[in-house]
Amino acid sequence: MASNELMIEIGKDGRILSTNEQSLKIFGFRHDELVGRNIIGTILPSRDAASNLAMVSKIFNAKPNSTSVMENTCKDGRRIWIKWVNEAINGEDGSIVRRRCRGVMLTGGSGDELKQLIESFEVMRESLKASMVKVSEAAITVADYAETLGSSAEELTSSASQVSHSIQQISTTMQSQAKSVNEITLMTKKASEAAASGKKQGDEMEADARHAGESAKTVIKLGEIAMSSLENIKRSTNIAKTAADALTTVNAQISGITGAIKDIADQVSLLALNAAIEAARAGEAGRGFAVVAEEIRKLAGEARIAAEKVEELVTSTEDKTKQAINAIVDVGKNIDTGSITISEALGKVPSISMDIEKMASLSSSLKSRLSEIEDATKKVDENIGNLAAISEETAASSEEITSAVEEQTAAIDRLAGMAQELAEVASQLKSTISRFKL
Repeated sequence: MASNELMIEIGKDGRILSTNEQSLKIFGFRHDELVGRNIIGTILPSRDAASNLAMVSKIFNAKPNSTSVMENTCKDGRRIWIKWVNEAINGEDGSIVRRRCRGVMLTGGSGDELKQLIESFEVMRESLKASMVKVSEAAITVADYAETLGSSAEELTSSASQVSHSIQQISTTMQSQAKSVNEITLMTKKASEAAASGKKQGDEMEADARHAGESAKTVIKLGEIAMSSLENIKRSTNIAKTAADALTTVNAQISGITGAIKDIADQVSLLALNAAIEAARAGEAGRGFAVVAEEIRKLAGEARIAAEKVEELVTSTEDKTKQAINAIVDVGKNIDTGSITISEALGKVPSISMDIEKMASLSSSLKSRLSEIEDATKKVDENIGNLAAISEETAASSEEITSAVEEQTAAIDRLAGMAQELAEVASQLKSTISRFKL
């Protein structure tokens, strides 16, 4: 330590812990007058309490080996300027326990100019400190905004991804539904064609039944005439046998038609079930279609039941027709036996006429049911057309939404990149500011 160097050690509270002879000499204090007293009010001028605490904190927390030029006061009131070097003294735990300030008194030149220079330096330093504080606060704010922006970008990216995934699922569902609608349309078209064909055959069957009824009436008339003439009876029985054979053929046709009706009803019922399942998958949009599908299924079930009844009646008619044929044959074989056998045969003809009338009535009912099925399939076809249009519109909207989501995702990615760059700039700014110690 140079002979002209001052040395003062202070604690955290600003009390002077030790000093050297040069300091006592320069400041004009005795050792017991200086050691133990606060540095403020002895060698540094006292101001208000807050300023005094700030000054002590500034000295104790100064950067190690930092240099400062300060105005000091002597015991006799003189003001002197000293260049101080602040050193840190650490305890056993590594923390700073005291500060050692080494100083050299500045001499020469104008004291006023030196004071003005020091004051200008202090003003500049305080201004720079305030600017650095503001810049530091701004850097923290920018970092916070960047973090918030990055977090928001991540949330938006996640939301956009979920929306895109949902739209893809909707698009896939719409494509599957469109395929199912096409299949249902084809099947309903076939069902409608089958119902129309069945209706036409029903008309023919009804006409045949009425014709058979008229033939039965003719048989009765011929039987009455045959009572007076065996030859006429024989001729009439031949006519009756021919009519009965035709009736057997008609019955076979009716059986084929009823079988086709049952098959069609089963297919329509299965299609209605599949349509109801697809409508349930479509959710709210398919609710109306599900109601129509259920009505179709009911109509198909009713058509099948009616067909089964017709089939039962046809079977019964076939049995009775066979009996009639056998009876007619017997009449032909036993025509010589007299009018008793003919009378018995004629007694069976009214029963045949009644069965024919029943068949005609059932044929009319079947035709009516087929008309209902045809109308229902037309309504189903109309509803399926509407559903197909809605599916196409939904698919188109899904594609537009997907495109918009992709654009939004790209924008969010750019935003996230900008947020990352902003965070890096803020980090660099804070790192740069941390180098300054004011």
